[in-house]
Amino acid sequence: MIDDEEDLGEPEGNHRLRQLLVSGGALLGAAAIYNAFSRKGVDLLPNLIGGEEGGFEWRDRRIAFTKRGEGPPILFIHGIHAAAWSYEWRDNVDYFAKGNTVYTIDLLGFGRSERPPLRYSARLFISLISDFVAQVINAPTVLVASSLAGAYAIVLAARDPHRFP
Repeated sequence: MIDDEEDLGEPEGNHRLRQLLVSGGALLGAAAIYNAFSRKGVDLLPNLIGGEEGGFEWRDRRIAFTKRGEGPPILFIHGIHAAAWSYEWRDNVDYFAKGNTVYTIDLLGFGRSERPPLRYSARLFISLISDFVAQVINAPTVLVASSLAGAYAIVLAARDPHRFP
């Protein structure tokens, strides 16, 4: 009598390995599909800073920002780290909004802004900040930034000191 192993022409170990690989691949595929669809239903972070809430369309992506107060504009830019978003500035906005128009921005990939799967770089964030000031604020703007975003503010101020005094 011929058993199934001989009929298939492969040893038992190879058959088991193939089953494990197929099962593992199916499991990884299911996890990837779940992750792709579950992200679409994630609730946005709430606006905990208050003031006017806005959305700036930049390169077909939504960039979240807030606006409070009246006077010369100040843009607060959060740092670049895993938990970064405009909420970092919650203790500063009330004070500065008494005599200024205060903007906070959630950079692309952070906070309440879209998080597309792309390569995030200094050049990307510098372009975003520059375009935001030009298209939304449209006036000379003081930049206040924390962490690595401080380097972006320095680059912008060095390039255009009249727009970023």
